[in-house]
Parts: sequence; structure tokens; C-alpha cells
Amino acid sequence: MKRTLLSLCSLLALTTAQVQAAEKTVMVDGKARPWDIGVNPKLYYGISGPNGKAPSYVMGIKLRAGAKLKFTATGTTTTFPGNPSIGPGGEKTFVTDGRYGNPGAFFPSRHFDKATYPTYLNQLVGAFVDADGAVVGQPFPIGEQAEVIIPPGALSISLGINDDNLNDNTGKLQVTIDYTTATVTGEEVQ
Repeated sequence: MKRTLLSLCSLLALTTAQVQAAEKTVMVDGKARPWDIGVNPKLYYGISGPNGKAPSYVMGIKLRAGAKLKFTATGTTTTFPGNPSIGPGGEKTFVTDGRYGNPGAFFPSRHFDKATYPTYLNQLVGAFVDADGAVVGQPFPIGEQAEVIIPPGALSISLGINDDNLNDNTGKLQVTIDYTTATVTGEEVQ
């Protein structure tokens, strides 16, 4: 028993974890919904009827609860063809927070933690989701740059635009997510 325990301790002593930085880049259409309201009816936003396009999902990242992700975004969108271009940080003269937009339509930012306010029209926003697309934790603003902690149960990230009517938006944003990967290696000691 003592010999087995010593062998196990030796093995554990030689086991190393390597942490590597990695990144993933995705495109977010100016009409992208931040999350699927069909799967998340309690997180309703926007005009009734068809509204925009499906969210942009970030796939291929193993999300570990408690780890930090860093988002960086570039590009522009508009709220209507021919309107001025807006960067990922949104239209700074149009605060949305928990307010109404079009008659009876809330902005997605209504569902954010109020500590993250102010939020802006056409700001890049996101949510962690499970395998079914249900939001895990609370949706969050991203803008040009943000760092967020991954909540337990998150399997993917859903990205979109903070607008109540996405149908008339134009443009695209390029979003890069920096994350770390960990690999464990070990050698058997005899």
C-alpha cells in the first residue's frame, strides 16, 4: 500500500499543466439577434414578428466555468441603410439600458445587470448558452472590448446587436475571443 501511494505521489509530482493562449474570431451580422427568444421567452426583446437574423454562435472553444474570456471587436453597423456607421461600442448618444424603443419593444439590454449600464443602441452584446441555446447566467454588453467570467453550464456564446428592430440594420462586426487552454501531461515513474 505504501509503495503504491509513493508511486502515485511520484506520478502526480511529474504531472504538469500547460496553459496556452488561444483565440477564435467570428463575424456578427448587423441584423444578428443576441440570443434566441424562442428558446428564452423570459428574455424577450424587440418588435413582435420576424426580427433580424439568428445569433452568431461561437463554437469550438471549450468553456471552463470560472475562466475569463476577453472579447475585442471591430467593424461597423447602422440602424438603417444610409444612417451613420456605428462601431461595436454602439451609438453613444442613444442610451438603451432598460428602456423602451419602438412602441412596446424593449432593447436586449433590459436583461443585463444594471451595474453594466449604460448600454447603447447597436452595441455588441452577448450571452453564454447551453446546448439548447438557453441563456446561462445573465446576458452582457461587450462593445469594443470586454472581459467576462464563464458561468457554470455554459457550452457556447451567443453574440448579436443591442437593438429593438434588427430588420433594417446593416454592416458586420469582427469579434475576437481570447481564451486559455490547459493540457495535462504526465510521465509514469517506475
